Amino acid sequence: VAEICSDQKYELIKQTLEREVRYCDTLIIWTDCDREGENIGFEIIGVCLKVKPYLRVYRARFSEITPAAVTRAVANLTNPDPRLSAAVYVRRELDLRIGAAFTRLQTLRLKREFPQELGDRLVSYGSCQFPTLGFVVERYRAILNFVPEPFWKIEMNHSKDGINAEFSWKRHRLFDYNVCFLMYEKCLHGYPPQAKVVEVKSKPKSKWRPQPMDTVELEKLASRKLRMSAKDTMQVAEKLYTDGFISYPRTETTKFPPDLNLRPLVEAQAQDPRWGDFARRLLQNGLTPRQGNKTDQAHPPIHPVKSAPGLEEIPSYREGECFVPDSVKMAEGETTPPPLLREADLIALMEKHGIGTDATHAEHIETVKNRLYVALTSDGYLVPGELGMGLVEGYDSMGLEMSKPHLRAELEADLKKICEGAKNAKDVLRHQVNLYRDVFYDSERQIRKLGEALKRYLGTGQRSSSPPGPGQNNARANSVWYSNNSAAQPPTRRGGTTGGGGRRCGICNEEGHDRRRCPQRPS
Repeated sequence: VAEICSDQKYELIKQTLEREVRYCDTLIIWTDCDREGENIGFEIIGVCLKVKPYLRVYRARFSEITPAAVTRAVANLTNPDPRLSAAVYVRRELDLRIGAAFTRLQTLRLKREFPQELGDRLVSYGSCQFPTLGFVVERYRAILNFVPEPFWKIEMNHSKDGINAEFSWKRHRLFDYNVCFLMYEKCLHGYPPQAKVVEVKSKPKSKWRPQPMDTVELEKLASRKLRMSAKDTMQVAEKLYTDGFISYPRTETTKFPPDLNLRPLVEAQAQDPRWGDFARRLLQNGLTPRQGNKTDQAHPPIHPVKSAPGLEEIPSYREGECFVPDSVKMAEGETTPPPLLREADLIALMEKHGIGTDATHAEHIETVKNRLYVALTSDGYLVPGELGMGLVEGYDSMGLEMSKPHLRAELEADLKKICEGAKNAKDVLRHQVNLYRDVFYDSERQIRKLGEALKRYLGTGQRSSSPPGPGQNNARANSVWYSNNSAAQPPTRRGGTTGGGGRRCGICNEEGHDRRRCPQRPS
């Protein structure tokens, strides 16, 4: 694979490097200190060495753009790391080969079968795109196939010394009404019913300070607290970084290096009216941040500053003490399906399964949204689109786990080993190409199944209008299921919406009544 750059802007940059290096005897690389930055650094080195072969080359390692950080980087110059650059070349070539092959296969076949529905749309494939889509589809299916079950539990409350205590049942809950009712009656034996403390265990409990923040945690918090997409979060974070307000935002590190002086960083926040008091307490009590267990050996974590409110008080009880509860009741409930995914949940799954990196999570999520494989509900939940659902079901019917994380996670693990020097880049490239070649041939043989799956969504008249364009990325336009309320739950099999629009009973699964009025409910 040969790399060709047709952008005139980059040609001008190349010419500038060639001109300026003639007057230099030393080259210092100041690109971002991650894999991509190292790769760009080696491209610069390659251009410059062609003009001046005996140029001395060094690498500046830094995490923030401040005078102190720049001075420290110049005083501790290192050598560029070819392993990081090699990992990027492998990843880039594989993404190009795999993406181009499967995208061409999908697009040409499906546009022949669905010319009106797909129009001139590109049906793209990416080895990170599809697992990202797969997580959304998997959660949607789990909700759709969920069958609620009624359960019963015993609850007890008691107030002592002006403090209320809620007692939890050790059995938690039972799915048999009669058994639970017998135990409940046993609790009410005697009047008034009495409770006895049979054992008291007390131990100190601490609320741990949060671990230092990495990129994934930043994206998750911004999604949950600020309702920001991962893409918007990283754009804002990068602007703060370039303006000198925060350290480099793309980091996998959750522990501070011992040589990082935190005191001046905290002192700079001590006068802020919002969290200055907290900063001053930190300075007074000593800076001992909680350490995580991850480091990318390139950047420190983003510094967290957060108090820990919400502590509660419970009454003191003695072993053998008897008391009359304020209330004892048998409560009824129903199991509920998991919620649809938000972007924060999706990022957590991507990190857990090794899909992409902290630097690319936002990009992959944005891609599946722009391709209309998934859509956002009005309250920020992710639902699969018709096209996304059909693609996943089509590949599943072939017996190929294209939407599962295993293939991409293996590649990401290999890339990390290239960076560590544990694997050779050419060996990894050869192995991965052979792996995906076999999958491609299987897909090509069974490609008709992709069209059959998509017919259930694109060819059934479910949507009369033409597919929306990239700018119309809303749940109503292109998703399999959508809702205007904030429950963010598609209908489940029992207790959900039926073909007639009614509700089914949670006990007998019949329409026309709920479980409280069910004739089969034990009396």
